[in-house]
Parts: sequence; structure tokens; C-alpha cells
Amino acid sequence: PDLTISEAGAMDGQLLIIVNYELDASHDNFTLTDSAGVINIPGSPKTIGAEDVIMLISANDRWISVGDN
Repeated sequence: PDLTISEAGAMDGQLLIIVNYELDASHDNFTLTDSAGVINIPGSPKTIGAEDVIMLISANDRWISVGDN
């Protein structure tokens, strides 16, 4: 499934850490996709698998990826 993120209410420098703890063999992956003015992820779309993590930082008016595994 897709994961939808909003920048509404986020403050500059705020971190968002997303951890996928899904391990039951159904819906183990989800996808993050660039959206103008909301989120910037290099290599978009980015699939987050079971036990994967992605970290985003709020900068100005969008979330920017700063690390993943």
C-alpha cells in the first residue's frame, strides 16, 4: 500500500522516523512517492520493506529524506 504524508503543521527541523514493523506476510511493503511541495525522496518511489526505516526532516514546506536502510 501507499503511505500518504502531509506537511501541514510540520515545523522546520522536525524529524519524522517511519519504521515498518509489519511481519505477518501480508502488506509487508509500502511505498513513498515524491509529491511536489510535500515530500522529496531520492530514487522515488521508495519501497519500505519489513523492518526497514526511513527518516525525513521538515525543511521549509516539505519533508526531505535524510536516511534509510
